Parts: sequence; structure tokens; C-alpha cells
Amino acid sequence: MRRVNSLGRSLRLTLGCGLITLFLCSPALRGAQPAAPFVPVGVRYKAGADRAEQHQAFLEMNRLRFTIVEFAGTGEPPASREIARLDRLLAGATDERVPLDGLHSIVVSDLTGGSEVWQAAWSAIAQGHRGVVFEDWASLSGNADARSAAAEFAGHMSRNAALYAPLRPREAPGRPDVTIAGGNSHLEVAFLESTEALVMIVLNTHTTEPQSATLTFAP
Repeated sequence: MRRVNSLGRSLRLTLGCGLITLFLCSPALRGAQPAAPFVPVGVRYKAGADRAEQHQAFLEMNRLRFTIVEFAGTGEPPASREIARLDRLLAGATDERVPLDGLHSIVVSDLTGGSEVWQAAWSAIAQGHRGVVFEDWASLSGNADARSAAAEFAGHMSRNAALYAPLRPREAPGRPDVTIAGGNSHLEVAFLESTEALVMIVLNTHTTEPQSATLTFAP
């Protein structure tokens, strides 16, 4: 359940296991924007010898609105990830990998719930990560709940790339942007901003119980 009431400079909200995203400034993006804004959300994939099977996997990833694929190698992913854009691979590029940093890995197992995937992905964005990679495609394919949540997140980012692509963590002001009363310290608030928008993300990540709280903004 998500309910928000405005109280002047304060917001009274009730939040279940999830998040609320509030656009505090216009997200109309009136200024000059990139021709093709891009938020990297994808999966780690272990390529095999069967090219037809790989192509079908890429088509399914694209249908789920993922935008990148990271080819699995040995060891842990480096800080700067070698990724390829799905649209370019499907357009015929044999292997167009480019280094990309700022990505956050989300490990998915057979037991990972959709709400865990959803919260982990939004938490990564709230922390300032440029995008996320779900690990890996085999695990995600076999977990319908997690796959649905990951696809919903990817679709949201894809549809709203012009808003999210330029967002960066808000520089800390002299005093807190917002104070929280209630919620038993289970709510987390993050601000992201660009030249056109200020976005507040409120996460209830520490409990499955609904939390009620009042958020008061600095003048």
C-alpha cells in the first residue's frame, strides 16, 4: 500500500514493501537532451557454441526491455564492465563490447523473490549507480517472479530514459533535505538530480510491514 498526503512542506505517507518515487521538480526535460538517452539495465550471459540459441536469448532479453548484456567470463566482474548493447547485437554486430563503469550487480537465485529484485534495483539507482546487471540469465530465466520484477524495472527505465539517464546523486546540502518522523527508521530517502529534475526515492527495505511516516522538507 502506498498513500501520500501533502501537508505543506511535509508529506504523510504509508508505504508497504517497496518504494515511492516523487518528482519534486518538473521532469519535462525542456533543455537539450541526448538524441538517444540510455539507462543500462541487463543481464550477465554465458555464451555457448550454439549461435541460434544465443540469438533467441537476446531476442527474449530485448522483449523484456533489457538494454545490455554482459558476457560472463572468469572471476568477479571488474569495476569497468565489458558490456554490449542488445539493440546493436540484434542489428548484426558480432560483438560490440564497450567498457562501462557504475553498474551494480544483483545476484538472482531460484529462491530470490520479485520484491527483493525490485528493491535491490531501485536501491542501486538511489545510491547513484548508473545501471544494473542481473546475474545471471540462466537463473533469471528459471525464476518467473524475479524475471517479472526485473523486466518491470527494465521497462520503466527504458520508457523513462530521458529522465533517469542524466540523474546523479544530489550533493549534500548544509542541512538535511528532509527529516523523517515515524517509520521506525525503516525508510530510506535518496535524492537524485539533473539540470531539469529533482527526484526523491523513498525505500522501505528493512521490513515487509507497512510503514507510516511524515517527511518534512527543508525550506
